[in-house]
Amino acid sequence: MATLTMNDSMRTKDLVPERKASETSAVTTAYYCLYAAFVLVPLIMGVDKFFHVLTNWDQFAAPVVLRFTGLDASSLMKLSGIIEIVAAIGVFAKPRWFGIIVSAWLVVIVLNLLLLGGFYDVIVRDLSLALGAFALSKLAIAHESLHNLAARGAQKEIAMY
Repeated sequence: MATLTMNDSMRTKDLVPERKASETSAVTTAYYCLYAAFVLVPLIMGVDKFFHVLTNWDQFAAPVVLRFTGLDASSLMKLSGIIEIVAAIGVFAKPRWFGIIVSAWLVVIVLNLLLLGGFYDVIVRDLSLALGAFALSKLAIAHESLHNLAARGAQKEIAMY
């Protein structure tokens, strides 16, 4: 049986499936744009729930949610702020998983706003953000795959020397 060996003419490009450079670049660019957005925005919004610099967040608490939770609007928004800060840290560490969690959290926010009535512009924006967070999760998978393929290819090439 013939044994396949790597020779000096084989390089990383031979070990990684052919991809157009523009395709890899597009995935990487989209990933890092969404990654930065979904780390920074939830962090900033979460911190602002305690300070109300950007807006009065208490106005976004639906009365039915307040009755259900037994919390006042300020406490509910501070709890929301803590969740958003944790979500930002989670996206920073594990975007593949926390992209989905942030997406789900944004859907919960949309449901709260639907119960409140009005704020339909915010509802549309938050639904769009939910889709973006979901896309981040999927791009994180693609980004990890590209990174792992390149790393394995480089390890194989190094091993042959």
